[in-house]
Amino acid sequence: FPSCRYFMLLCTAFRCVAKSKLGDTTLPSTILNEQTGLIETTPSSGNQKPLKLHCIPIPLTIGYFDNILMADPTLDEESVLDSMVTIVMSSTNEDGEDGGQLISVNKPGGRSMTARDLGACMQMALGRVKEMELLISKRQTE
Repeated sequence: FPSCRYFMLLCTAFRCVAKSKLGDTTLPSTILNEQTGLIETTPSSGNQKPLKLHCIPIPLTIGYFDNILMADPTLDEESVLDSMVTIVMSSTNEDGEDGGQLISVNKPGGRSMTARDLGACMQMALGRVKEMELLISKRQTE
C-alpha cells in the first residue's frame, strides 16, 4: 500500500496545484494552415484566450479496516488497512451547476468493498466537496 498511497497523494497534490496554476492560464489562438495541413499558433499576445476549467476536482482517499471507513488515513494507519479507495468529485462550477458529480474512482487492489460501503465512501467524498467549497468561498472573499 505505501507506494500506492504516495502515488495517490501525488495525484491529489497535482490536481490541487494544477487547478490553482491553470486558473490564470491563457492559451494562444490557433489556426489551420491549409497549405501544410498543420495547426499553428498565433504569436500575438492579444489573441490569447483564458483556459476555462468547469470545476475543481476534489479528491478524498478513504481507508477500509475491519468494516470501518476512515478519511485520509495516516501512514501508520495504512499499514493495517484492508483496502483503500480514492474518489474524485467535482466542485460547483462557475455556471452554478451542482458539485459532487463523480469524476473518478481508484481502488488499487486489496479487499473488495460492498456496494453499501462504496456508497458510504461517495457520501464522505461529497462531504469533502462541501468542506472544500466553503474554504474556497472564504478564500475568494478575503
